[in-house]
Amino acid sequence: MILDINTNEMINILMQDVYASWTREEAGALIEYYEELEEQMNEHLHFDSVAIRCDWASGTINEVFADYAGDEDCDNKLEWLQDRTQVIELDGSILYMDF
Repeated sequence: MILDINTNEMINILMQDVYASWTREEAGALIEYYEELEEQMNEHLHFDSVAIRCDWASGTINEVFADYAGDEDCDNKLEWLQDRTQVIELDGSILYMDF
């Protein structure tokens, strides 16, 4: 069985996930990412809100760098992170695939 849902419905599903703490901006950015990926691949993707919650995290670049890089010295923290995982930049925070 296939159920078609629109972008706003997918955003609402992400926002209702009690185990995630997405902002509306973050949820929208995640859905936009997967819609663009779907277009690039030219095939339909299965929407799985639990997989999205498990795959993605959010924070500031400084928080993420501190968690993953430790004492490593780096001139460009965002570039360092982009070399290691998928990153979506937002105003004041970033979304990144856990690695």
